[in-house]
Amino acid sequence: MLRALVFAWGVVAASAGAVILLRLPIASYLKPGLALLWLLECARELWALRRGGRRLCELRLAAGGEVSGISPRGDVLPLELLPGSMLLRRLGWLRLRFADGLTHGELFTGDARQDPEWHRLQLIWRQRAAAFGRQQRS
Repeated sequence: MLRALVFAWGVVAASAGAVILLRLPIASYLKPGLALLWLLECARELWALRRGGRRLCELRLAAGGEVSGISPRGDVLPLELLPGSMLLRRLGWLRLRFADGLTHGELFTGDARQDPEWHRLQLIWRQRAAAFGRQQRS
């Protein structure tokens, strides 16, 4: 459900960006081209999110900083955690790169009081700040 939400908000943001570009106080002959470029870049990003989401059905983060994914067929996929990943109290966003270079973002939620795995993830994230995401307030 969260993947669908991220995708839907991506479509909304792409549309809003195109409208903003069309309303900018610049030469009118530049506006359609800029809006088209924006929409093409957004479509590329959304397509990458969709492709990455189809490749993963489970994520595994180890205490040592290793990240892997499990494909729908059960294959283990090595992943690289990219800067910009973050973990908050009840919300997380992971930016990932597959071995073939495809980047993907994964939004997920949890509650440490009800889910021991979420609590474990938060502890690992705090203890291994150098391995996961930014080193400051990650």
